[in-house]
Parts: sequence; C-alpha cells; structure tokens
Amino acid sequence: MSTHRRSIRAGWPMAALLLAAGLALVAWSLLPAPVQAEGMGVGTFKFVRLAEEKVGDREQIVIVVKPLEGDGEFKFYMGRQNKYLPVAKTLKEDQQITLNWGSEREMNWVNKITVAGADAPVAEVGPDAAGGELEKLTPEQLRARVKDLAAENAKLRARVKELEAQNARLREKAGEAPKVNNDNPTVEAAPLPDGAAGIRGLLAGTIQSKDGRVFTLKVTGVTKTFDRSTAAKPEALVGQTVTCVVAARNARLVHALNELNLGDAITVGVVNEHGNALQVVEDLSKDVPPAPIHEGEGH
Repeated sequence: MSTHRRSIRAGWPMAALLLAAGLALVAWSLLPAPVQAEGMGVGTFKFVRLAEEKVGDREQIVIVVKPLEGDGEFKFYMGRQNKYLPVAKTLKEDQQITLNWGSEREMNWVNKITVAGADAPVAEVGPDAAGGELEKLTPEQLRARVKDLAAENAKLRARVKELEAQNARLREKAGEAPKVNNDNPTVEAAPLPDGAAGIRGLLAGTIQSKDGRVFTLKVTGVTKTFDRSTAAKPEALVGQTVTCVVAARNARLVHALNELNLGDAITVGVVNEHGNALQVVEDLSKDVPPAPIHEGEGH
C-alpha cells in the first residue's frame, strides 16, 4: 500500500510539467507572428512605416511593422493595385493594425488590413465591400488614389515616348522604311527635331516618297503657323524630312495626294497632336511656278 502511494506522489511532478508545457504551447499559438500557418497568416502589430522594394523587375510597397510587445520588425508586401493600399497610406506610426496575408516564395503578401481604434474611419476597403470601394474611401484616401493614378499615368506616357523614339532609331539604323498601316493613320516616324513638336501650320517642301495615304516631305520652309500651334521652334523643320499622313475619312485630301508625284513641290497644312508623324489638314496642293516673262511682254 505504501509503495503504491509513493508511486502516485512521484508521478505528480511529471503531470504538472506536461500540463504547464501544454498551456504554454496554447498561449504561444495565440501570439501574433509573421507566419501562423503554412501559406497564410493573421496577426496584430504596430505600424512602423511604408517603404518600396524591388521584387523581380517591379517596385512593390512594403509595410514594416513591429510586435505589440518586444523588439524586431516584420516586412509585408503589397502590389500597387492592392485594394488596401489607400488604407496603408493613411496609417500613422505605432497605430495598431491586424494583417491577413498569404505566403509565396518566402515572402508575405497582404490581402487584408483591419485598422483598430475609433479614429480609423475605414476598417475594410474593397470592391467586394458593401457600397463599393470608392464610396468607402475618405477624402484623404481619394486624394491619395488620384495622385497615385496620375503619377502612374505620367510614367506610362513617358515610357511610351521613350519606346517610340528607341524604335524609330533602331528602324532608321537598320535602314527600314516607316511602318505604315493603311487602315489606320498611325505611323512610326523618325522623331521630330527639338522645338517642332506640336506644330500647326503650313509647310512648303518636296515629296520624297509615297505609300498609300502616307508620304514623306523634305521641308523647304514654314509658310505659316496657326494660333493653336505649340511648337517652340517650328523653323527647326526646315531641311528635315518628315512623315505626313492623310486621314482616310478625308476623301478630298486623299484624292489630292493621289494626283501628286515624287519630287513635286507642294504646300501642306499639318498638325502634330501625338507621335512623330504630321497629320494633313486643310491644304494639300502642288505649287505652280510663275509663268516666265518673255521679251516684249508687259509693254
């Protein structure tokens, strides 16, 4: 009997140790951490800052956070099209947030932000939220969204211009003729000289080549500039060969171009609204040289 009692008393410390270990494990599982389960996680943190980091060939937004207690920082990534990015841009240092994320290639990508505190007007934003995304945004978030879109648009426009110029240089270097689509008056042409973009006016010159509704003109003079011309230096066109396009809908100008031949001296009305080609407007006519005065005439 005494032996049995001694074995029970000896077993109590081991049982207590196992119970304490189990409780510690449960408590640890409830603490926020960068990864809670394979492939996805959720945790509550204090916001530190937003940053940018290149991932592959793209710049991504990084949310840097720290634990509610203790030291260290964690990084979570967001694409620029993430629907919670407007919320992230309004966060303040040490503000408490809850993040839901998915893990891919050892990186954690945010798919939801919940902001704690009564001072946060938006807890969830997205097209799947009631009322739609834009209706949930605060004025500050809307301004941030518009500013981001404008910046992205400016970058895209600049990149398109760079690619157009690079493509034109490569074609010119390879000795290729401008690429023409006769169903669409969009033409790849060599870049205009500095100060000539935005020209609106009358040019004089000689026809160098013809291809459907597209022709090249060696400019001999700028006869007139129109009031809406934005070219800073239209005279830079003189001596240059430019590409001109006649719109298919303008039957009169298409017919006039068909009547012209290589080497003809012409006067043409042009505008440059986009790209490097000049759009033909108003006038396209052959210059008629004055008749020679024979001896005895005019007396």
